[in-house]
Amino acid sequence: MFNLKALKDRRIEAIFDKESKRSKAVMPINGERCELENVYINAKNRKLNPIPKVLNIDISGRSLETDKEVKEVITP
Repeated sequence: MFNLKALKDRRIEAIFDKESKRSKAVMPINGERCELENVYINAKNRKLNPIPKVLNIDISGRSLETDKEVKEVITP
């Protein structure tokens, strides 16, 4: 398990699917356990700080229960 610095409270589980013979990242998105497909971080440069300010984070994936797409926008 690991997490991204921008998503400190979200644990990401890296698992290997023996049937498809591929690895996938699984994490909660909008309260559902999902296979992570995309993470987009919208950030803005700062004048005096070299680290950009994160404005919001869009995450999307596919529910492991329903196989439907799940999206969530997180504002830090």
